[in-house]
Amino acid sequence: MPLRTEVTGFDFWVWCWCAPDSEDVRIVVTRAIHLADGEWSAVALRPALRVADGEPLSGHDLDLLARWLRANGAAVERYWRLDLMFAENFLRSLARLTRAGAGAARRAGLAESHSAGKLQNCIKPAP
Repeated sequence: MPLRTEVTGFDFWVWCWCAPDSEDVRIVVTRAIHLADGEWSAVALRPALRVADGEPLSGHDLDLLARWLRANGAAVERYWRLDLMFAENFLRSLARLTRAGAGAARRAGLAESHSAGKLQNCIKPAP
């Protein structure tokens, strides 16, 4: 399911789907509306947030994604595991990253500061 800018607050697309038999919870990030229309990055949420496949993300985009996943990682994981059965329920459960929050991350100089270790603990465990 593609998550539009109105849902995430990003200038890129986040794709979520259900795959309850897979242990590796992932999302895909794209710049274009379609997966086939350009670069994409598969981002694993567990055991640590990391680009697992595809193109690397910029430090700025990783920062934004990490902030959004702090608020929404549990919902993404529940949707992946089919705990949230309906897409409408999943969409209603998501918090949007505000522009002020994105600007604060840039001003704090976080875009260049993240390493895999610093991103590791950004996702709250699923209830």
